[in-house]
Amino acid sequence: MLYAIVKSGDKQFHVELGMKLELPLFDAQPGDEVELNEVLLCSNGDEVVVGTPLIEKAVVKVTVLGESKGDKIVVFKMKRRKKYRNKTGHRQTYTSVKITEMILPVIDNNPVIEEADLPEDTTDNQTEAAPEVTAETATETK
Repeated sequence: MLYAIVKSGDKQFHVELGMKLELPLFDAQPGDEVELNEVLLCSNGDEVVVGTPLIEKAVVKVTVLGESKGDKIVVFKMKRRKKYRNKTGHRQTYTSVKITEMILPVIDNNPVIEEADLPEDTTDNQTEAAPEVTAETATETK
């Protein structure tokens, strides 16, 4: 299983090929291809490469799906016996992305095989049909 740890917007994310996730908001239009160059760690399950602090020439390419908003966070401030109450809310905006390609210095032991790349099944998997039972054959067995 090939995965990487990337940094985006002062946060770190565990990413795998084909994964969808929400990154902190950055300026991009839906359908754009964006490269995440800040790769901190990558692994294929057996071999682990750790950057100091980043891995050279490691790139994770993503496709932007759009923008979304997170859950509402309610901030309530109160001072008892002073008649002070303040209630505000906040919704963080995110950029939704899908991981399309990972260029990493480790070899993928289990590459993803698309259905179109699979060879066609040429073996005959037909089972033999049961012999038909007719009135003549039914009387012969009695």
